[in-house]
Amino acid sequence: PLAASTPNDPTPQQSGRFWSRLHEYTYSAAANLTKKFGNPGDREPATLRAGFYLEQKARDFNARFYGYQQRGNTQAISRLPVGEVFAINNLGGTEGSFSFLDGTKSIDSYDATNTYAAGYVGGDLNFGPKASLTLGFRGEYNLRKLGNPFNPSLVNQGVFSPLPSANFTYKLTDQQNLRLAYSATINRPEFREQAPFSYYDFNLNTDVQGNVTLVNTTIQNADAKWELYPGGGQVFSVTGFYKHFTNPIESFLLPQPNGFAFTYINSRSARSYGVELEARKSFNNSGSAFLKNLTLVGNASLIRSRIVLGDFVQAPDLSGTIQNFDVRGLTDTQRPMSNQSPYLLNLAAYYAAPDGWQANVLYNVFGPRIFAVGNAENPTIYEMPRHVVDINISKTIKKRMEIRLGIQDLLNQAFRLEQDFNRDGKIGRDVTSRTQSADQQVRSFRRGTYTTLTLVYSFGRTIIP
Repeated sequence: PLAASTPNDPTPQQSGRFWSRLHEYTYSAAANLTKKFGNPGDREPATLRAGFYLEQKARDFNARFYGYQQRGNTQAISRLPVGEVFAINNLGGTEGSFSFLDGTKSIDSYDATNTYAAGYVGGDLNFGPKASLTLGFRGEYNLRKLGNPFNPSLVNQGVFSPLPSANFTYKLTDQQNLRLAYSATINRPEFREQAPFSYYDFNLNTDVQGNVTLVNTTIQNADAKWELYPGGGQVFSVTGFYKHFTNPIESFLLPQPNGFAFTYINSRSARSYGVELEARKSFNNSGSAFLKNLTLVGNASLIRSRIVLGDFVQAPDLSGTIQNFDVRGLTDTQRPMSNQSPYLLNLAAYYAAPDGWQANVLYNVFGPRIFAVGNAENPTIYEMPRHVVDINISKTIKKRMEIRLGIQDLLNQAFRLEQDFNRDGKIGRDVTSRTQSADQQVRSFRRGTYTTLTLVYSFGRTIIP
């Protein structure tokens, strides 16, 4: 028969009760200015743009959990029906009963603020009818603070980031463009990734620990793009791109013999490069009334990536203590980037008729990607591909009423995590068997299909002169 599982010490995942509360407040302000120079009648006058953006964000979070603890031999009561196991007469902390204890720790709450200020200036320069250059510079200052009751100053990071950009466009013909671009960008850690709070992910059945040592990731981006415009509403393009990352943020499986637990780390560097194809096709000249209202869109990407982990990484254990993990021999120090798929495919069909009918079908799939970087005890875990289809249909009735039907994730394929058990850097079948996989599935669940039906009525609008 089934029995209630109660640990020696209370935990939220075994006969426990967990509560959390989060408040977040965000205030922002922005201003933008555009100025054109030269003859106002010029087809493409020089343009100057400038502006600023300010944002202040404050968050307070706290969690609390209670758990049952067994006192001695509780076998007799742990096998009772579910509604009777934790009845009041089975509590009391005496031999053969349960105790109900508060397991909340001081690190189970945190306060955080983020002050962000950015200013930019940029402009367009035109070199005749064929060539143009867009230059820009954005300066960002970000001050992030985070603490808890045990230590109110765990994080105090103020960083100024200079972010230049350039985009050169050359018109090969009236229907073809060549674009070259460069930009620098920033990826900042989330509060939850940085807070020294260990929480249990009930979907993944794993502990997650924040890392206060995380720093920003800086990214250098370069790409070259060829565009073809064969007709109205139609585009075909090919893009080659390259990205270089300094201090990329990744998830990292903590070395422990039992169960899964992961945190977040900064690796030393990484690079990612590939090619993207994009197409948009309309049928404006078709003799079919249906095809005239139809537009097809698609893009596909092939991507290769490589990360250099370094010899040591800073990461906390589950108690929150920061350690320098020697990853040589513990995990692969060079491998594909975490959360980077080797391929992406997006397809869409849009239909819009003059009589008010509109519909679209969206399809997406990605290649297998690293979900959590493994170690000597636990091999790397991959998130497997899911085919996702979304459908939206709407009908306008007499210009004031609209009926909308939306179906998200129609196929409802399982979210699957599989472990590279034979450590060959991929998820596949055993070379000695054509039917049995050499790797192991560690998690599988379905998110469910989400359907909405909406009725919208417009009372009209008033144009204010």
